[in-house]
Amino acid sequence: MQACRILLDLEMPAARARALLAALGPDNTGIPDGMTISVDAGDGGLRIELAGDNMLQLASTADEMLGHAQAALGAIRE
Repeated sequence: MQACRILLDLEMPAARARALLAALGPDNTGIPDGMTISVDAGDGGLRIELAGDNMLQLASTADEMLGHAQAALGAIRE
């Protein structure tokens, strides 16, 4: 069992959540050993879950993912 978990729920329309999921997909490679990342799009938005043993590493990864999400949302604005 992993000791730390970060859960991010980003509320947005389902179509935007799916577009963001597609944009973030390529970034979820080369994940450090001991860390898991789950990203799911649903009717209420996008859910990102990070889990692992190193909280600083998780926080850094969450910050990076949110930065990528912000940039992607700027590019897919309707």
